[in-house]
Amino acid sequence: ADRVFFTRFEIVHRKAANPFDLMRMARAYQKRGATCEVHLDPHRALERAMHQTKKTDALLITGSFFLAGALRERWYPEAWVMKHRKSFP
Repeated sequence: ADRVFFTRFEIVHRKAANPFDLMRMARAYQKRGATCEVHLDPHRALERAMHQTKKTDALLITGSFFLAGALRERWYPEAWVMKHRKSFP
């Protein structure tokens, strides 16, 4: 990856990995010239990533379901997901 953004989910009663620690570990696998950023606010990390993503780039969000679910709401709010779900009647 050319850019990697480290963040965490914002659920107080759930333990999240420290994004600064993750960044330090990932640097051993980072390609030359790649950049890393840490944002404790996951929505800020997404905004920065989207701002730096070109139309021909891919943006991949990985991590926990908690993080992916929180960031998914930018495109698909919880109410929309519940209305259009195909499982769990």
